[in-house]
Amino acid sequence: MGAVTLKLDEPITNLHGDSIWMDGARCVACQARLGEVQQATLRSICVTALLGSFGGDTPSAQDKVRRFELARSIQAAGGSLDVAVEDAALIKQMVGGVCNTLVTGRVHQLIEEAGT
Repeated sequence: MGAVTLKLDEPITNLHGDSIWMDGARCVACQARLGEVQQATLRSICVTALLGSFGGDTPSAQDKVRRFELARSIQAAGGSLDVAVEDAALIKQMVGGVCNTLVTGRVHQLIEEAGT
């Protein structure tokens, strides 16, 4: 089982390289509930997506706990975190279900770069 080192403080940017900001109530890109105005980072997007849900997503209680534990690990980590390849795949799946195309593409890009 391999690992991927995620750089959690990496900003999520638009196609021009400008940071995506969260408006305090929702991530403008993901439409997910958030607390304060902040720059979108790999950490904030992963945590938001892992704690969210999307249409057709019917996880078991065990899957919900796995997502919760992974989100908690990401939130508590320093600047980087080693995650199992399977957890990286789960993050990509959840971001793809919860976030828009731009954010999904950027997160996938960051995770793929981390795995090489």
